Amino acid sequence: MANIKISNLPSYTGTAADLRWFVMNNSGQTETFKFSGYSTSITYGAGTDSIKSVNAVGAAGTNGIAIGKGSSAAGNDSVSIGDITGNNLGAGSINIGKHYQVAGNYAIAIGFGAFVSGSDSISIGRETAAYNGGIVLGGNTSRATGLHSIVIGNSNERNLGSGYSSIMGYGNKVGDAPNYNPGPYNNIIASNSVINGDNSAIGYNNIFGGTGNIISGTTSGATLLGMSNYIPTRNDATFAMAYVMTNYALYDFLNDTAAAAGGVVLGQMYHTGGVMKIRIS
Repeated sequence: MANIKISNLPSYTGTAADLRWFVMNNSGQTETFKFSGYSTSITYGAGTDSIKSVNAVGAAGTNGIAIGKGSSAAGNDSVSIGDITGNNLGAGSINIGKHYQVAGNYAIAIGFGAFVSGSDSISIGRETAAYNGGIVLGGNTSRATGLHSIVIGNSNERNLGSGYSSIMGYGNKVGDAPNYNPGPYNNIIASNSVINGDNSAIGYNNIFGGTGNIISGTTSGATLLGMSNYIPTRNDATFAMAYVMTNYALYDFLNDTAAAAGGVVLGQMYHTGGVMKIRIS
């Protein structure tokens, strides 16, 4: 049977795990060799229909996949791939990269140093962390630690408070020293800005655009539009550099009655020959 081409050999119907040796032709198909000692680094895990690499901690969950140094797929239908320090504990969770832990059902951590704690949390990027249903997409120490908070961008150090807050941009913080305790529903779309508070009852603050803005103390319900290096002075107010009514020609009315007929609602601005007014009746 020496020097028979592979194409002329009978077919093998077993599995790779059953192989102890196999035959191969050289590149010129002039000689045939027997190759022995086949082995695989992938084995069955402890869970039903699970698989693991030999250097993984284990794949205890049903349909789990654990590949890489220290990786673990403890939850059912979970996937853990990479150099993992902690465990992949939740059902349906995904853990990819060199990082610490995924703890929670249907949680996702992808990237170097990514960390997740809490079901339905997602952390994607370098040195990111998501807790309590939070979502992080970015890198460089970005955090979403408040309940159902969202962070998109780099170097957004924390998103604390009672939750339901969002950050988009660079170098922003919801929650800062010494209080770290703003209320819920805060939003930042800017750079290097901070929303803070003295207690978790203070919230509903917003910063859109600009840089270096700060909302702190007992301020609540403040909104900054396009401001820079600004600290608001009262609650429940909107602060902007200037207001421009580009469609002013459509809002020239003699009085409130005419403005109402023209579709201006109570509290809305209009003008009479350039004199700014607000409809109050």
